[in-house]
This record gives sequence, C-alpha cells and structure tokens, in this order.
Amino acid sequence: MPDGAVYVGRPTRWGSPFAVGGEYRVVSEPGAAALLGVPGRSEAVLRPQTRREAVSAYLAWVRWDLVLLPAETAPVSPLTSMIVEALAGRDLACWCPLDEPCHADVLLALAAGISPRDIDLSRITPAECEAVTP
Repeated sequence: MPDGAVYVGRPTRWGSPFAVGGEYRVVSEPGAAALLGVPGRSEAVLRPQTRREAVSAYLAWVRWDLVLLPAETAPVSPLTSMIVEALAGRDLACWCPLDEPCHADVLLALAAGISPRDIDLSRITPAECEAVTP
C-alpha cells in the first residue's frame, strides 16, 4: 500500500457494510427513496445486485437517511466531519476493481468537502486508488 494511504475496506471504520448479494433490513427516511426506491419512511429489505447499488446504499447510510436494523448491533455511519478530518488529502485504498464504483468514491467526495446531499453517483467516476491486500 502506498505510504500515507488509508485502507477503507471492510472491516475498518470506513468500510461499507453493504456488499453485492447481501441482504439488509433498513429503515429509510424519505430522502433515501430516490437512491434506493424505498417509499417514504419505512422498513424495507435491500438486496444490492450491483456495485453501484451497494455504493448507493452506502451513500444513503452516510447521509443518515438509512438506518441498519437491528440498530443496537448495526455499525454506525461515520459523520461527514469525521471523514473530512481523517481522510482529507489522503489516498484511499480498497479491494474494489479500479474501473467500478466503490464506496471509496463517496469517501473521497466527502473528504473533498462535497456535501453528502450533493453527491450524484451517476457523475462519480471510479477513484484512482490502489487495490491492496490488508
């Protein structure tokens, strides 16, 4: 891994709890509907089938529009201020293929000061990061 790079894969503090092919019980706020197709504030089951869907779920989670259930044992989403403080100006490393969406793309945007509400996944290109073995 390059000097100064931060590994953001599972199971680090920055890792995404959403994996392709996984199944997740969530409670969504209305704002998550556009990303996830979950109407209103409701409990739903997410089953990401693509990396983009898994990254969309991660973005909704970071926005606090999405709560993983059971809440008492689920990981807590990092605050944007924590992401900026720890990751701004750093290279991020994950396992994802470099030419596909990754939650590190969301982390890079947040660390650069972009509001979680202003991140448009359709406009994010895969990050230039290193594939690493932790």
